[in-house]
Order: sequence, then C-alpha cells, then structure tokens
Amino acid sequence: KDMGGTCVNRGCIPSKALLAASGKVRELQDTKHLHNLAIEIDGVDFQREAIADHATNLVNKIRGDLTNSLKRLKVDTIHGWGKIVDTQKVSVLGDDGEKIITAKDIMLCPGSVPFVPRGIEVDHKTVFTSDEAVKLEVLPQWIAIIGSGYIGLEFSDIYTALGCEVTMIEALDTLMPGFDPEISKLAERSLIKARDIETYSGVFATKITYNDYSQPVVNVGRPVNSPKDDFSFIYRANDKTGYFASNREGGMGGDDIYEFVETEPLTLDCIQEVTGTVRDRISNEVLAGATVKIIDEENNEISSTITDSDGNYLLMLDCSKGNFVRASRDGYVPAEEYLPISDGKPRIVDFYLERDLVTGGFGDDLAKLLQLSTIYFDLNKYDIRPDAEIEIQKVIVAMEKYPSLKIKVNSHTDSRGVDAYNLWLSQKRAESTVNYMISKGIAPDRLEGEGFGETRLVNDCINGIPCSEEQHQLNRRSEFIIFE
Repeated sequence: KDMGGTCVNRGCIPSKALLAASGKVRELQDTKHLHNLAIEIDGVDFQREAIADHATNLVNKIRGDLTNSLKRLKVDTIHGWGKIVDTQKVSVLGDDGEKIITAKDIMLCPGSVPFVPRGIEVDHKTVFTSDEAVKLEVLPQWIAIIGSGYIGLEFSDIYTALGCEVTMIEALDTLMPGFDPEISKLAERSLIKARDIETYSGVFATKITYNDYSQPVVNVGRPVNSPKDDFSFIYRANDKTGYFASNREGGMGGDDIYEFVETEPLTLDCIQEVTGTVRDRISNEVLAGATVKIIDEENNEISSTITDSDGNYLLMLDCSKGNFVRASRDGYVPAEEYLPISDGKPRIVDFYLERDLVTGGFGDDLAKLLQLSTIYFDLNKYDIRPDAEIEIQKVIVAMEKYPSLKIKVNSHTDSRGVDAYNLWLSQKRAESTVNYMISKGIAPDRLEGEGFGETRLVNDCINGIPCSEEQHQLNRRSEFIIFE
C-alpha cells in the first residue's frame, strides 16, 4: 500500500522510534543508577501523543525520502495487486484496470501482515495488532501480548517503560521459540524478568472475553471527563463530594488533584454502542436499506435503524440488560445475535443474511441469479484469476447450501485466433473452472463443462471488426448454467 512496505510503515522503523523514546524514559526513571552518577531528577514526565508523533514523523520522512529517491532514479511506481502470470510477466490489477508488465528479473517483496489466531475478534480498540500498536494511541493499565518473538519483546519493552503492566502469552512450549539458546537466556533475564513481566508458555489464545463487573463502567461526563488523562475518581455519597486526578491544562503541572461537588445527580446508565455491516451471505454484497432492531428479552422493540448505502448501521442499547440485535430485509431470512449484560465496551455485530428464496430453473445462469460479477479470463489463458476465484467461491457456497443443484460451466473466448484454437481454449477454461470447484469440495457428478469458442459472443466484436481490449474481455468468460 505505502512506499517502504511493512518495515517502514508498520514495522521496524516506527517500533525502533518508540523503543528509543521509551528507552530514554526508562533510563531517566532509574533513580538508583542516576544517583550513582551524582544525578538527581525530581520525577519524569512524558507525553504519549508526542512520542507517537515522533514515530509517525520519522515514518513520513523515510517514506518521502524513498519516494523521492525512486523518482530521481526514474523508477516507475505502480500501485495495485501483483501476480506472476508467466515467465518474466507480472499482472498488476489497479484502480485503472489490469496491466501486464514484462521484466528480465522479478523480485518478490510482499511484506507481511499480523497473525490473528482463529476466534480472536480484533476491534482495533481494546484488541489490536502490532499495526495499531505502533501508533501508540493508548497506554492501558494492563496489556496482554500474544507472542514472545522479536515483535512481542519490543512492545513489552515499550509498554513497560511507559508504565503499563504486561502479560506475555506464547503458544509454543518455551518463550522466544527459534531464538539461539544463549540469546534467549539473556533476553529472558534482561528483557522479561528485569521488567517484571508475567509470562505463560504452551498457551494458545483462542478467545478474548471481558471481565464481568458488579456495576457497569460509565462516563460521568464533563467537567470531570476531559480530552486529557483523567483518573483516580473518588466519590463520597454521604456529602456528594469527591476527588479525581488529571493532567488537563490549567493545573499546577503534571498530574494534579481536583476536588468536586455534585450539583445534580450523575447519570450512570450503561449505554453501549453497537455497529456493524449487513451483507448477502453468498455474494458478500453489502445490503443497503436493511432494518436493524434492538429487541429486549421480552421481545419488545427498543429502537431500530436502516443501513446506509455501504450496509452499515449504528445503534445504542442499555447494556445493563440483555438485548437481541436483529437484522432483516425483504427477500432475506432475518438473523439476530444476543448481547448479554456487559461493561459497555463498543461492539461490532456483522450480519450475513441468507436469501429466503432464489428463483431459478433449468437453463438459468446462477451467477446472474446471485448477482455475481462475471468470471473473466486473460487473453490466451485458462487459469483462474484472483478476481474470478472470489466469484467462483460464491457459486460454491450456493451449491453447498442447495445440495441438489447441478451446474454446467459454459466457457467462451473472444474472436481473435483461429476457430479450432478458440474452441480448444474455451474447453480448457471450462475444465479449469470445473476442476477448481471440485478441488473445493463440490462432487464431480454435480458439474459439467463445455467450451463454445467464439460462437456465443456478447457483443459485435466478430472477426475483422476492430474492438478495444475491454470489449474483447467481455467475451472471455464462464457462465454457470443450472441443468438440474
């Protein structure tokens, strides 16, 4: 996505910047060491936002320098999804369509994405990956780091230096698996035990749940809550007074203690934000105009909304009670999810609705019934393209839902090339599509395939008629015809 890839934008560059800044904080907090050097410091303060900005600014500078260096070297940069399609040929699918690039040598530098164990729901707020951690948007009182490799060690060092309690969880039997044994011992002594980090090994994280509190956690609002760090709220019910600490502007400096008097009753209702997206289960298309309701445990409708053009919705509910979130739309089977009493943390609830009836019969194109994108092929190719693979997967889901459904794959070519070759090529495309579906679990007796060459063009691009590449592309396709 961004020049410099994983390392510059989400990896070693921002993490090393955070390590450098947090390391300075740790050094200045080591009063015993400083005392031995005849240095006395009365407290150490830091600004999380400034440390985060330091890392972001460094990333922006290096990314800009890389971009400018490539321009000076007259290197062309193409943004898109790349795939090796043949010897010394790369296909790049970008916003302006597909390009085929020929090169003597091809170097693969795909970068990486964080691994998220199955069952872990990432909400990018309370549960996040290293991609979000390098932004340092929050400093929680306690954080669990899943994984004890280099990345886990770096972030444990950053968070502990900035005052967070850290628990490290490793799926394999030992911490820092794959490390040299001597380095592992040294790292455990200096980076884990010296930081008082709680560790677990041989534990594979499969689910994250929130603790149940005896009372809901709520925001008491202004003037106690502010954009700054407000904490240590103490309230005395007998005289309706209390104290809290804050680093807001206007204080004496650093964290100050404030006294308050309750002049009107606090609103302590537990209000939870619920957001999500409603989609078609088979096509994965977003469903605009779907109705999403909050239903209480007595089946009373509390509130409702309509999904926007992107299929998104937002609702608020009383999290001190159990509620159902129910999604419905004409032509689809309603779906719902139960949300029990909670601490009010925002929830994301997505729905994938099934059509209540897909009307189709002998000779109908299943892809059109399901409103799928057409399955296209490259010129003189019969391998399954990545964009086509996505649409074929949706056909497979439909066949899994309707076990009696049988499909004939009709494949076609454009008019370029001799007739006999086009007939052979279209047959290979039909066989390639059928074989792909069989490899994904569809029984062979439910599939047939036939190639028709250039005999069933969808436009006027016949032999001798000049047409654009886009017009020819429309004819290089596969259809999914219901035959039983």
